[in-house]
Order: sequence, then structure tokens, then C-alpha cells
Amino acid sequence: MCDLRTNKPICLLKGRDMNTVTNWLQAQPPIHLVARDGSRSYQAAISNTSSSILQISDRFHLVQNLYKVMKEMIQRLLPSHWEKPDSSNNRLSIPITSLNEKEEAKWQLIQVIQKEKQLGLSMRGLAKKYKISRNTVKKYLETNQPLTYSPRIKRSINTTEFQTSIVEGLEKKQSITAIFQQLQQQGFTGSYTAVRNAINQMKRTPVQTQLFSRRRIISLFWRNHAHLTVKEQQQLHQTLTIYPVTQEIYAFVQLFREAYQTLDFPYFLRLKAKFQSSKLKEITRYLSMIREDLEAIKAAFFYTYNTSIVEGQINRLKMIKRLMYGRASLELLEKRVLLS
Repeated sequence: MCDLRTNKPICLLKGRDMNTVTNWLQAQPPIHLVARDGSRSYQAAISNTSSSILQISDRFHLVQNLYKVMKEMIQRLLPSHWEKPDSSNNRLSIPITSLNEKEEAKWQLIQVIQKEKQLGLSMRGLAKKYKISRNTVKKYLETNQPLTYSPRIKRSINTTEFQTSIVEGLEKKQSITAIFQQLQQQGFTGSYTAVRNAINQMKRTPVQTQLFSRRRIISLFWRNHAHLTVKEQQQLHQTLTIYPVTQEIYAFVQLFREAYQTLDFPYFLRLKAKFQSSKLKEITRYLSMIREDLEAIKAAFFYTYNTSIVEGQINRLKMIKRLMYGRASLELLEKRVLLS
């Protein structure tokens, strides 16, 4: 137990069961508020001591439990590794191969913005969160397909129909000049530069299979979308497309994290109601925990008190306990913790 005024430990209890905590609280002078984690024994002990004590749930443990719930869902629903599917098996109505990396990342951002708008976030709030203008937010909300941009027209000669001959020449270790002369005999009317560029492009992009990792996806689901690189946004987009059930998981995690960061309790309540009908058992369990401890969680949005000082003292306690290994009774350990 630590004093929130002095940030110093005041007691070392024998256990964390309800009776032990209740007996200690009842022996103390009147207590006005307690910052705690989500322990049901602490909650019951404080309520039994006095209904006038203000209980404040620690936001760190709320976020930590959110991460654990997300991790459990992804581990249950996704394989440990999987390969990127071919474009022929793509489930999108608009193939991913028709978009470049930046266009795919923008389409993913558009979908996230549209979902957050449905959950009640204002256009001003969306513009501030993603650092874009409100006109851009409006354009994203009105579109129902990816935004594509026509590339600049470049002078080029199509070498696709001669690709087999180019590959055969490379396997024979022929020079670019020899391959170019051979293609001219086959009817190629392009320039030497076009052939050279095609060969250089083939050498720079070897054929390889892109492998996705569940551990990597957990990290992408947890981090803020604005902090992801273009490649990471592409991987996230492809995962959400291949496994549609993860779309609800991603929205749940990102929106609740935003509510905790912005300390917007009305928004938090709207999210709670929005996901109330979810069929994912982990989300249902997390919302059930919120319902049972709603008053303490509400206080966490309006007070800055938390259990960080306790976490620091726990590390100190472990260090002292290791130094006294084999001779650290509870009474001696308590004196070392309180007096040193």
C-alpha cells in the first residue's frame, strides 16, 4: 500500500484477498479515495469498508487488458504464418494489384475514417487526429472506392511479349547487346534503352513469396495507423481483407485506445454501446469487465491518480527480497521496505 500524497509505501500486506484488505482499511483513519487495478477483491474490500470511498481504476491496466484481449483474439483467429494470396484469389471487389502502395495505404485510411465517423467522431476531430483538412475528410467520407491517380505518361516500348526471350538470354548469360540484337531479329521495334531498362527491372525484383507473421500483425493492430510506414499499412490492409473478422478487432482496439488517450468519457460510452452486440467472446468479456467496474473507470477519466507509484515500489520490493533470499520473513521485509 502506498500513500498518494507522499508517494511512499505505508504497509506490506500478507495477501491481496478481500478479508485481509478489508481488515487493514477498517483500521485506518478515514480514507477519501483509492487508486487500484481491476482486482475484484480490492473492489469488494473497499466497498465493504465504506461506500463513500472514491475508487479510481488505473488506466494503464485498462489499456493493458485491452492489449491482452486483442492478442487473444488474433491468436485464436489467425494462423501463425500465411502467404500473401495471388491476385486471382483476391476477395476485394477492386483488386489490390490495381493500386500502388500509396493508393492502398490511402484506401485503408479512408475505410478507417468512415468507420470512426459512423461511431460518432466529428469531421473536425477526424481532421485533427489524422492531420488533414476537413475538405479532405469530407471527400474521404463521400467516396465508396479507392482514389487512384493517373501516372505521368512516359515514352516506353512494351517488352512483355519478348519477356521469354529476355529470360532465356539471361539464363545463357548473354550480354544486353546480344539480347537486343536477338529481339530485333524476332521483330522488336523498340530501342536498346527499353531492353536494358526491362532487364535491370527484372534483376531488381526477384520472384519471392511474401510471408505474413501473426506476431507482426499483432504489432500493426496495436500501433497508431498514422505511425505506420507505407509498407506496414499495406500489410495491415491485406490482413484486414484476407480475414474480414479482424476488421471488428482492429476498430475495437484503435477506437478504445483513442478514448483512453483523449479522456473522452461520453465517446467511451458510445463505443461501449456500439460493440455491445459483438459476437467475439473476448470483446464481450472486456465489456463485461467495464460494466462491473464502470464507476471506477469513469473516475479514471476525470482524475490523474494512478497506481504507477505502486508499480515502482513493487520493483524495489523484489530487489530487496532477492538481497535477503533465505532470511526474509514478512516482518523483516516490511521494515526494510518501509524504512530503507
